[in-house]
Amino acid sequence: MHLFPTGRAVAVGLAWTALALVAVPVGGLGPALALAGAGALATFVWDAAGLARLRGPMLRRELPDRVAVGRDAEVILTLASRDDAHLRADLFEELSRDLASSDPVFRGLAVAPGATLRLAYAIHPTRRGARPLGDLVLLLRSPLGLAQRRLTFPGETLRVVPDTSGLLRREALDPRRLLAALGVKQARPRGSGMEFEALREYVPGDDVRHIDWRATARRGTATSAITPCCWRSTRAG
Repeated sequence: MHLFPTGRAVAVGLAWTALALVAVPVGGLGPALALAGAGALATFVWDAAGLARLRGPMLRRELPDRVAVGRDAEVILTLASRDDAHLRADLFEELSRDLASSDPVFRGLAVAPGATLRLAYAIHPTRRGARPLGDLVLLLRSPLGLAQRRLTFPGETLRVVPDTSGLLRREALDPRRLLAALGVKQARPRGSGMEFEALREYVPGDDVRHIDWRATARRGTATSAITPCCWRSTRAG
């Protein structure tokens, strides 16, 4: 259990110290200051003891089953009181910067006896894989606000997967796009795209769709691509 004074308790102690320093030259104030100091210390002890007796709330983190990279998601924190007293607390969540640009902070929380409080914050993951979440730190304040108690809840792991929503679009189902995404390149056919067996010089009357423009550029003369049937008919002639 971690109990320590709050800023209010420190301020009271500093004020008593300042009064004591000022009252040193003045006679007769020593007993009054000592009594005031003892009273302040007793009040702090009583307030801290009441805080130490509290069981503290149950804290649960609700995570989505999976989160896509680049898409917003929500994390739910649930505080459930187990005490008969009102609880006042501050809650801090530790996150890595690939999940959120800043750590979620909830200050001045109030939970009634036996009540449940739900909190939510958004995340925007930028990396895939099993992303660890940090510890949840809860600071409970005593009834008078002179002491606070630190409760730590262990972190969990969030599953971040690639964003596949783009694959559901109609244009993404184009076979050419799918082959390109897989790195498959289609070879450009000669002429009109049929399979050819040989090349020959272009003669008037040939279908211009059968011209192999690459071979024409290399040779400097018009060249036709001949299909198997045309090849046989040419040889027969």
